[in-house]
Amino acid sequence: MSQCDPSSEGLAAFLEARIEDISRRWEERVRAGLSPEGLYWRKLVDTLPGFLVALVNALRGAWVPASPASTEATAEAQGDQRYRVGLDLAAVAREYSVLRDVILEILQEGAYPLESDTQRHLLVSLDTALAEALRRYTLQHEQDEARERLSRVLTSLPIVFFSLDTRGVFRLAQGQGLERAGFEPGQLEGRSVVELAEGHPTAISTLERALRGEAFTTELEFRGMYFELRFMPERGPDGALLSVSGLAMDITERRRTEAELRQSEMRYRLATLATSDTIWDWDLGTNRVLWSVNLYQLIGGALGETDLAIDWWFEHIHPEERERVVRGVHAVIEGGGTHWVDEHRFRREDGAYLFVRERGYVLRDEHGRAVRMVGALHDITRRKEAEQDERRRADFEQHLIGIVSHDLRNPLNAISMASAQLLKQGRLDTGQLRSVQRIVASAERATRMLRDLLDFTQARLGGGLPVELRSLDLHELARQVVDEAHLAYPHRQLIVEQRGDGRGAWDADRLTQLIVNLMNNALTYGDAHGAVRVRTDGLPDAVVLSVHNMGKPIPAELMSRIFEPLKRGESKGTRNSHSIGLGLFIVKHIVEAHGGSISVSSTPQDGTTFTVSLPRRPAPAPEPPPPGPLHS
Repeated sequence: MSQCDPSSEGLAAFLEARIEDISRRWEERVRAGLSPEGLYWRKLVDTLPGFLVALVNALRGAWVPASPASTEATAEAQGDQRYRVGLDLAAVAREYSVLRDVILEILQEGAYPLESDTQRHLLVSLDTALAEALRRYTLQHEQDEARERLSRVLTSLPIVFFSLDTRGVFRLAQGQGLERAGFEPGQLEGRSVVELAEGHPTAISTLERALRGEAFTTELEFRGMYFELRFMPERGPDGALLSVSGLAMDITERRRTEAELRQSEMRYRLATLATSDTIWDWDLGTNRVLWSVNLYQLIGGALGETDLAIDWWFEHIHPEERERVVRGVHAVIEGGGTHWVDEHRFRREDGAYLFVRERGYVLRDEHGRAVRMVGALHDITRRKEAEQDERRRADFEQHLIGIVSHDLRNPLNAISMASAQLLKQGRLDTGQLRSVQRIVASAERATRMLRDLLDFTQARLGGGLPVELRSLDLHELARQVVDEAHLAYPHRQLIVEQRGDGRGAWDADRLTQLIVNLMNNALTYGDAHGAVRVRTDGLPDAVVLSVHNMGKPIPAELMSRIFEPLKRGESKGTRNSHSIGLGLFIVKHIVEAHGGSISVSSTPQDGTTFTVSLPRRPAPAPEPPPPGPLHS
């Protein structure tokens, strides 16, 4: 986005602020073509600022494609001066060509968007000034030198001077521009312009206007090229038309530049429409901010000016955050920074506030001075509201877990202790004994479910499960857990296989929980008549634990999310009715807390195997592996 006002007044202000830069660039390029010892060089340079001031005044004048009088007068004076100091006509033309190039270059560097009339006004003013300077120079030259000398000079110019009689026959047609149109020098003199314009209706109507004695400037396409034509009638004392003089300039390149500028502006507008961000461009010299039109869609106001003062922006920031945001922006600008980012509330037209994220980039000149800041404002209200909802949910979960961990654990402990005490007394008959045993089993299941809930909350809200690493032998721990499981599942076949060194540094309670969860999963979902196999293998840098069972494989649609919370497979009967689907989720977090990895494979032929790799920390001293085959 450009910060510039695309109107004539805006262009005038833009150029007026850059007169010094334009003069400097023009001087460097034009001076390279002249002798550094030139006696009159300073006189030539000193006239340019006056001409630029006249050009600025012309842009602020009448909004018509006619030559402003002050520009013409300045150009005529320059033409006289150039002739007096001995500058040739080609150099005069080159001066204006360089000036036009410098101005267009500065406009392109500033990504200046031009309305078609504004650009036409500027270029017509420049070309008119060139014509006036050349005309004045030519008139002076004609008074002092012969026509042949003038003709030789004219042939070096990239334009065409011509003179027509009242019938439209060329009296004179000289200039390098003839070659661009496909003519040889002297080829047009004595020929009728009507003949050349045959088949070009626009050219015919233009000629008719000129032969009626009108003075005007127009653009014309001829043989695939574009020319700007200026017609100047010459009349006798009685006002009768004697001839028509004119100037033709090839503007094909200018047309191409205009098309590129329009295309660049169109791409910018399309890019603005394609993004949900509101783009802004802050001119640090004028403190004006140019906003993209979707600003009003964002704040809910009627479409109005998009060129607003910086105060409007700052006033729309929430009062509680305004000082921080403004201070941050100025700290980047004044501290030599290039990038600024902040999040704050921004007021809508109805008084409500949006949450927005803003980022800006500071553009600096060759001296390091900040001249512009370009940025974007993105609406993050939905994200902020979602974050607030998530915080409220997390607070509720923490509150709920607090109730669960305190208000439910105590009665469960009381039930377990009372049941254990009844069993120790040994005074129960067979029916009472079964009832107390069911109470004990139910209390243990409820305790496990409560523990899983607490671990789930810790993993979700606390960023992972805490572990206390202590030296232990995973072989011994696995056998102990399997032996205890035999008591709960006396009719199931549980096999332990061990190989290598099982020592390392882990959290014994967490690994016990891991093995129990994997075994319960195998016992619940595996073949009721098949064995559950628990194997531990000592490798050089890790110990690998695997739990295997035969039976129906895990469904393919469940494999990709089997370690997610609250995901359960279909169990046989009601054996898993007490599960809340957190076992494998907790297993995964226990493995990650130890820096390990877990994988699962499940096929009808090979059954289901969960494999856990746990790195040793610290690595134990190497020992030879125990002799003998696998044992159970």
